[in-house]
Amino acid sequence: MTSPALRTHGRRWVGAVEALTSVAGTAGGIGLMVNGLGMPPDDAPRLLGGTWRVPGLVLIAVVGVGQGVAAAAELTDHRRAGAATLAAGALVVGLELAELRLIPFSWLTPAYLGLGLVEMGTAFGRG
Repeated sequence: MTSPALRTHGRRWVGAVEALTSVAGTAGGIGLMVNGLGMPPDDAPRLLGGTWRVPGLVLIAVVGVGQGVAAAAELTDHRRAGAATLAAGALVVGLELAELRLIPFSWLTPAYLGLGLVEMGTAFGRG
């Protein structure tokens, strides 16, 4: 059986990764909204208005805010931290699956898809 101290220490690492992911998602979303991060305007999903502004806003909302909430819960040992991490991971997975259908392939898509799946796994693995 894992001691409470080890569980808490492990959760801090999850919270730190979520915090970094939140910052990266927010920065990426802002970059998309400002200049499409250098991607051609023609690659912007037509379903989302044909500009990079809406995908940027979605990235901020889903990854920036979702991961930020989960990070805060994990770092403060909130009783709902596991649920927040599970939800944040599921949102990332859903976003990345949608990206596979809507925008040109990027190495970031499978990277974040994997991160979301691992994040969900850590939520299920709580002791």
